[in-house]
Amino acid sequence: FFGNRTELCISWRDFNDPESGISHYNVGFKSKCLTCPDIANYTDLPHDKHSLCIGSPDVQRSLVHKDYYYAYVIAFNGGHASLSTTAFTSNPIMFDNTPPSIGQLIEVNAICGEKNIEFTSQTSRYDVQWQGFNDPESNIDKYNLIIERYSDKVHNKATTPSQTWPSISLERNAKSYSLEGLHLNHGDFVRSTLASVNGANLTSSKQSSGVSVDLTPPTINFFRQGSDSSKNVVYQKFTDKIPLTYSAEDFESGIHKTTLELIEYAEGQTHIIGIPNSELLSNTTNSLKRNYTLPGLSLTPGHRYSVRMTVQNRAQLTAIQETVGLVVDVTPPTILLAKILNPSMSNGQQTEQEEAEVHDDVIITHSRDLLDL
Repeated sequence: FFGNRTELCISWRDFNDPESGISHYNVGFKSKCLTCPDIANYTDLPHDKHSLCIGSPDVQRSLVHKDYYYAYVIAFNGGHASLSTTAFTSNPIMFDNTPPSIGQLIEVNAICGEKNIEFTSQTSRYDVQWQGFNDPESNIDKYNLIIERYSDKVHNKATTPSQTWPSISLERNAKSYSLEGLHLNHGDFVRSTLASVNGANLTSSKQSSGVSVDLTPPTINFFRQGSDSSKNVVYQKFTDKIPLTYSAEDFESGIHKTTLELIEYAEGQTHIIGIPNSELLSNTTNSLKRNYTLPGLSLTPGHRYSVRMTVQNRAQLTAIQETVGLVVDVTPPTILLAKILNPSMSNGQQTEQEEAEVHDDVIITHSRDLLDL
C-alpha cells in the first residue's frame, strides 16, 4: 500500500552477476497489469543506486484511489551483450489516498471497570481505551499514543501541558493502554492523543476528553431523622417509613450517587436491612439539600433504627454518615395512678388528697367537691 499522491517509490537489493557485475538498472512503474504501459518513462540508474522515487506530473495524474500498481527493475550486467534480467513486485501495490476512519478514544477506570470517565482519584496510573478506528483499503498498521499532563486545571483546562510523555508505538491489534508509575496531584488534568496509521502511512488522530484528578471526598453538611434540618427525631409512631433530611456538596467532581442503608438494633444485635430502590441520586450535581421519606418499611415497635447514607462523587470517593437513631413507639402512655387535689385548700395549707382509681384510662373518684386534676 502507498498513499503519497506526489510520488512513487521503490527499493531493491541482492541483484548480482558474479562474472561481469551489474552495470546499470532501468526502473519503472505500471498500472493495473504487468503488460500495461508505463505510467511514466522508465529511469536509468547506475549500479550503485538501489532506490528511486518518481514524482513527475504524469505519475501524479495517473494515481487513482484503490487502483493497483506494479514496480519493476531491469538489471543489466557488464558483459558485451549487456544481458538483463527483469524483476516485478511480487504483489501489486494499491494506492490508498484516504486516512483511517476515526473511532472513539475514552478514559477509563480499569480497576472498577467504569468507562468514559471525566474524574479520577487514581494518582499512580492513567488508563485509556479506543475502538472504531478502521481502514477498509490498507488496514490499520499501528498506533502512536501521546499522553499529556496539565497541572492544577480542574475547572479551567490549561493550553500548555506541564508534562508530555514520549510517544508510545502500539501494534495494530491494541485496544487499550495503561501508563503506570505516575505521581499525579489533586487538580491535575491528563489527556491523550491517538494517531492511527494505515498501511499507506496515512494518519488520523483523535484527542480524548481528558480526566481530572479529584482527591477530596464529598462533604455531608447534615443528615438527620425527621423533616426539620435543625434537630433529630428520636421517637416515631410510623412503622412503614422514616422521614429524613440531608445536605451534601462536592464542588470538584460533583455528587454522582447517594445510597441509603437501614440498620436495626435489637436485643444486642445489629442487622443491616436491604432497601429496594435505595439509590436517591444518579444525576450529577454539585450540591444537594432535600427532605426524603424512606418508604415501604416494616419496622418493629420497640426496636431502634438508624439510616446510613453514602455519598459518592465522580472520582469514586465516598463520604458516609449515620443518623443518631430512633425508636419506634406505637402505644400511647398508660396512666397507673392519679391523685386529685381539693381546690378549696389554699394559703400554703396541706391540701386534701384523694386517690382515684384508674380503669381503662377513666378516673373514678368518690369526692363530692369540685376537683382539679
